[in-house]
Amino acid sequence: MVGFRSDNDVDALCMRFILCVVKQFSIMETQHNLSKVLREVEAGHEVQITRRKKVVARLLPPAKSEPVRFPDFAGRARRAWSGAWRGSSSAELLNETRGDR
Repeated sequence: MVGFRSDNDVDALCMRFILCVVKQFSIMETQHNLSKVLREVEAGHEVQITRRKKVVARLLPPAKSEPVRFPDFAGRARRAWSGAWRGSSSAELLNETRGDR
C-alpha cells in the first residue's frame, strides 16, 4: 500500500480507528451512567459493555428504517372485481361483529 511501510502499520491504524469509534463501559459504569451510555449510542457509536475487561455485550444504534407502508386492500379488491366491490370499512365490520356489547 502506498504510504504504509507494512501491513502492521495498516493494522495499527485500523485498531486506533476502532478504539476511537467504539466506546467501552464496565457494567458498573453503565449502571451508574446509563444516560451517558445511551447518548453515545444515539450519536451513532457502538458501545461495548465489559465485565472484568472482557466484552460481554454490544449496544448498536438502530438501523435506519423506512416507514411501514400498508397495502391498499380495498384498491386491490376493486381492481380484482372491476370496480364492483363494495366492501365495508374495518370499523363497520367490528361494529357489526360486536353488536350491542
